[in-house]
Amino acid sequence: MAQFDLKAAARTEKGKSYRKQLMNRGWVPGVVYGKKMESLPVELEWRTFHDVMNSGGRNAIINIKVENAGDYQVMVKDMQFDAIKKFLMHVDFQQISMSDAIEVNIPINVDGEIEEGILQIILRELNISCLPGNIPEGINVDVSKLHVGDTLSVNDLEIPEGVEVIDDPEATILTVSSETVAEPEDEEEGEEEEPAEGEAESAE
Repeated sequence: MAQFDLKAAARTEKGKSYRKQLMNRGWVPGVVYGKKMESLPVELEWRTFHDVMNSGGRNAIINIKVENAGDYQVMVKDMQFDAIKKFLMHVDFQQISMSDAIEVNIPINVDGEIEEGILQIILRELNISCLPGNIPEGINVDVSKLHVGDTLSVNDLEIPEGVEVIDDPEATILTVSSETVAEPEDEEEGEEEEPAEGEAESAE
């Protein structure tokens, strides 16, 4: 897997007003943390980070160089976005070791088209554990040979060597259902119909 370089600066200030100043400059706040280090608040240029994410994806391995604070090999653990305007507000970087397995989610990519029925996708990501250098970009699933009534589960996937699946192997990924809708069943036989209002009066 390709690795990417990213520059950052140590962040000494906090608060909404300072965050606003950063964003006005085109920067975003973040933090680098790990088992063998104290949390390090940082700030970085949004455009550069955006380019890394576009090139390497969510599971990109990043060599982040923090000015006057050292170099760290990290992956993005979390990103926080504004609920309304959707702009990036904060980034969490987790320090990693290339010799220690890490748990991540990878996309399940659906290839091909079904000839009949309705394709219902239930699981779009797969939770896996592997060494950072072995993280696949995704798992491809070919649906062109599936028919109505077929179901694809996690244990049907072709998993690369060195990758352990965390999800339940029986979990359903997708199904192909019929396009027809079942008609409602008739009322049970033997049930007496209620007499109409006029019939009830004449019977008295």
